[in-house]
Amino acid sequence: MHPQDLERIIAALSTERLRAAILALAQRPEAAGRDAVGVAAIANRLAAELAQDRERATWPWEQYLRFSQALRRALAGAPGMRYVEAEP
Repeated sequence: MHPQDLERIIAALSTERLRAAILALAQRPEAAGRDAVGVAAIANRLAAELAQDRERATWPWEQYLRFSQALRRALAGAPGMRYVEAEP
């Protein structure tokens, strides 16, 4: 992913946008019966919405970590939602 796209996504990562993305992902048929939405699914959804260079919207590890930290901060203000670290 282009560094400017990552900055754009992180800057747009409001509690409201994050909550809307999570709720939309949770309503997809493949999420039926699950009580969690993965960071990768959220990252990919926001990249599809906000990245200028969608053909290069892959997440190198450092960028993914930076995004997940920003997601954790934004999620702290979302009522009824919480960040849970995945088991390796």
